[in-house]
Amino acid sequence: MMFGIRIQLGLMVLGDYFGKLFQSTNPNQSDIDRVLSCVKPQLSESKSAFLDACFTSEAIRVVLFDMFPTKAPGSDGLPTPFYKKLWEVVGDKVESACLGVLNNGDGLNEVNETIITHITKVKGAEKMIYFSPISLCNVVYNIVVKALANRFRKVLGDVILETQSAFILGWLISDNAKVGFECMYALKRGQNGLKGAIAFKLDMFKAYDMVKWSFLV
Repeated sequence: MMFGIRIQLGLMVLGDYFGKLFQSTNPNQSDIDRVLSCVKPQLSESKSAFLDACFTSEAIRVVLFDMFPTKAPGSDGLPTPFYKKLWEVVGDKVESACLGVLNNGDGLNEVNETIITHITKVKGAEKMIYFSPISLCNVVYNIVVKALANRFRKVLGDVILETQSAFILGWLISDNAKVGFECMYALKRGQNGLKGAIAFKLDMFKAYDMVKWSFLV
């Protein structure tokens, strides 16, 4: 009984913490549109056509066989090696499902189930701030997402400034630390004729994985 009570208390703590963390300010759509209206298109017609091109069966197969075999399975319990070993049996159905989503806009209801687990960032964690929520998705879902990521990766360098060095292949997030140091050094020295300057230190805690869908789409 005590074990059950401890589980219930743990669920309450989780629910309270992440419920507050993921709260939305519910921005007005007109405000979002006004901000986005200032963003100019950066992609050429050829790059836009590349993004709009239909996905192929070969692209789906490449994504699957590039996945790590030890990647944790989702709610169906089927790991990546299952699909690789039995590709001749399940390959056609997997390709059909993935291409239906990517090319035709079909839904993902059958595989859109996620197990959320919490991984500690430090040993002996006692506060929820030291736990990271990790989503364990089904392999078919991961294939769809990875196929999109592979395509976007080829154009991100054209639309993202060099100062945004994270999540871009070949760019190092550590470079931002150097840029920050150089900026602070320049501010202190008063270079380039600056008579007054100000620096902001932003709390990025809620920035990762918490962008509202209405803003993204």
